[in-house]
Amino acid sequence: MIVSGGGAYLTKIDYQSEDRKFVVGLWESGPGILKTDSYPHDEFCRVLEGHLITIDGTGRKQEFQAGDTFVIPKGWAGIWNMTTRFKKQCVSFYADEATN
Repeated sequence: MIVSGGGAYLTKIDYQSEDRKFVVGLWESGPGILKTDSYPHDEFCRVLEGHLITIDGTGRKQEFQAGDTFVIPKGWAGIWNMTTRFKKQCVSFYADEATN
């Protein structure tokens, strides 16, 4: 769910396994805030550009910038606040079902 900002983002898939459960790609967005009640998959992220603040359902706040890495587990709930243009390389694993 988009909370604020234009909601414009780009996704580029660089690799997808044959069963479509393992995906490597790039994701980028302008400044904005996204909210999720349940992240749909496990994801490893490497920040390539920008600044991100995440706040999980317990109120735990984390900040990330270019060069940082982090993991968002499936089911994670919280807010992504991209305070600047933001670009990440992501590795996603869809354990229960394949992506579209």
